[in-house]
Amino acid sequence: MKLRDLVLSVAALAVLVALLALADDRVRERVSGVSARAVSHGVSQGTTQLQAATMSARNLVVEKGALTVLVIAGGILFVFMLRT
Repeated sequence: MKLRDLVLSVAALAVLVALLALADDRVRERVSGVSARAVSHGVSQGTTQLQAATMSARNLVVEKGALTVLVIAGGILFVFMLRT
């Protein structure tokens, strides 16, 4: 059932982009400029940024352990408060 929903969602998104490309020249130019190389470069760049953010967060946790525990506990309490 979930696979069917995923396929339908992807198909609906593809139809929406196709309709937008037919209606607007700017969208058509952007869609025609998409290539496998451009997508690969974007994914690579995003991965690099994610690794940098992860390293930064890890260093922050190591340097300020007590503050990190306090923020996590506050976040958990906040989530439980929203549920009730």
